Amino acid sequence: AIGQLIFVPGAAVPGLVYAAADPEEEVQVPIVLARPEPAIAQPVGQLAWPVGGRISQYFWGFHTGVDIAAPYGTGIGASEAGTVVRAGWVAVGGLSIQVRHANGLVTGYYHLGTVFVAPGQKVSRGQIIGTVGMTGVTTGPHVHWELKLNGVFVNPLAH
Repeated sequence: AIGQLIFVPGAAVPGLVYAAADPEEEVQVPIVLARPEPAIAQPVGQLAWPVGGRISQYFWGFHTGVDIAAPYGTGIGASEAGTVVRAGWVAVGGLSIQVRHANGLVTGYYHLGTVFVAPGQKVSRGQIIGTVGMTGVTTGPHVHWELKLNGVFVNPLAH
């Protein structure tokens, strides 16, 4: 189903608390924050990283953005001030957001777990717009961060 999490036996998703297998043990209930704490945006050129984490895949000919692995549910910040032009589901990318900035720049954020903004909404640099998720086609929690300059995909790390 759309947006469904799939759990592999023996695997653990960061940020979730699992109930004990032994019924006599104390059962813990997951705590979900409505708006998670922002990740520290790291300056890269003029744009801020949307989330602190590890790059799991770089921009190249057949990969239109940079994948940044981070714990599930971590807040994703807008890389620059702008206006949300799209927020919702896309094939392969899952839950996503696109923000239009000045000078022909549009940033995209994909595989989100939660979206906190709507089209037409103004956002500021670093404002939490969504959370790291595993929607669409993905192998683990991360954000696929894209940048278009005048409609052409470019490496966000270079801007």
